[in-house]
Amino acid sequence: RSGVTFCSSSDCTEAGGTVTCAVGALAPGASDSVAFTVTVDSGQTAALSNTATVAANETDPDSGNNSATEGTSVGAETDLSIAKADSVDPVPAGAALTYTLTVTNAGPSPSTGSTVTDVLPSGVTFSGSSDCTEAAGTVTCAVGTLAPGASESVEFTVTVDAGQTAALSNTATVAANETDPDSGNNSATEGTAVGAEADLSITKDDGVAVAVPGKSVTYTIVAANAGPSDVTGALVEDTFPAELTCTWTCAASGGASCAASGTGDISETVDLPVSGAVTFSADCAVAPTATGTLSNTATVSSTVTDPDPGNDAATDVDSLGGLADLQVSSLVMPNPVELGGEVVIEVSIFNAGPSEAEAVTLTTVLPSGLTLDSTQGCVEDPTGVATCSVGNLAADSIAQVVINTRATASGTSEGSLEVGSDTVDPDDSNDLDFPSVTVGLAVEIPALDVFGLAGLALLLSLAGWTMIRRRSS
Repeated sequence: RSGVTFCSSSDCTEAGGTVTCAVGALAPGASDSVAFTVTVDSGQTAALSNTATVAANETDPDSGNNSATEGTSVGAETDLSIAKADSVDPVPAGAALTYTLTVTNAGPSPSTGSTVTDVLPSGVTFSGSSDCTEAAGTVTCAVGTLAPGASESVEFTVTVDAGQTAALSNTATVAANETDPDSGNNSATEGTAVGAEADLSITKDDGVAVAVPGKSVTYTIVAANAGPSDVTGALVEDTFPAELTCTWTCAASGGASCAASGTGDISETVDLPVSGAVTFSADCAVAPTATGTLSNTATVSSTVTDPDPGNDAATDVDSLGGLADLQVSSLVMPNPVELGGEVVIEVSIFNAGPSEAEAVTLTTVLPSGLTLDSTQGCVEDPTGVATCSVGNLAADSIAQVVINTRATASGTSEGSLEVGSDTVDPDDSNDLDFPSVTVGLAVEIPALDVFGLAGLALLLSLAGWTMIRRRSS
């Protein structure tokens, strides 16, 4: 009949959908049985009705009992099973972990759809899936129709807590819409070991390129944890060079912890959760006798695996020498000046320190209306630029340079003065000054004869008399 397919028999044969079974000789009162097996179609839903008929070689006085019909109801039965796999084992605390759940239908009937549920273990948080949803810690995944022998996989991702240390154990269960003859394979459990991995880093900077002997520098040292795992008991170390005498303080952020303050070298155990940081501020006095360079390295370490150890140390290097903030200003006298007159430019050079300025020089470009007359310690090149040697200048001291010039061209013009030194100047914005001078024509008084002098005297006398009368009135 439709809905079944002949499968096998040791007694019968089948051709064209008709099963034929040979029965041996039977004595009166004797019986014989034959059997054959059919496979019900996997899509069959209607009940089966099957009729068998026996035919004898001899005359049968009662043919009414030569046929028998058997009815069989048909139901769906699916043997579903589930397998579970994790994407990484061990997984670092704080990292993502993806579970793959594979459902297989061993039949005999098609599965019209099943549901996978997974109650998440403590220590993880659902983070996403294109196949599943999550509510209150239970992940639910819908599985489509599965023909006998077919499989389908679903995935979801969780994030392991950054502070997790215990191994994870996660169980998923599949439930069929049809009868499942073997429920023992409907659940699968996956265990995942949890390790720790943290990208620790440290930076160090004192904000200067030159350290001054006898002065101080302040280092800012920051140790941080980019995760994915929390770190308890990280070690921050900084052995300061002998040229430094240091005191330090520490501040924590992002849930980190550290000691409040200390003196001398830094060797502190700190807690660094993910995104946490500790900041050390070390105020260090530089020995007056220090020379050469000042090199200082800070490190951070822990027992946790660090995927990028290249940023676990930081070094700050400063050259050791003086700093001298030179400042220049000038005064032009007289100003304005007659053409051909003498002009004195008084230049003041102030050293604001903190160190002595060595080999101070003054470079002068005169206003175009002036010509260098005489200046002690200055040398003028063919282009008119004069360079004056000032020598060393102590901190908080002033040096003066007097430049004698003569007005040789009328008009208003501007020159430039620039001070420099072999010592590093931390602020070069005040190293320049721009003196300006106005040169005019000389006033010539013509010679007067005797009459002219007498007339001039009379005029002055009358003018004075008039002023006296005005005052008395």
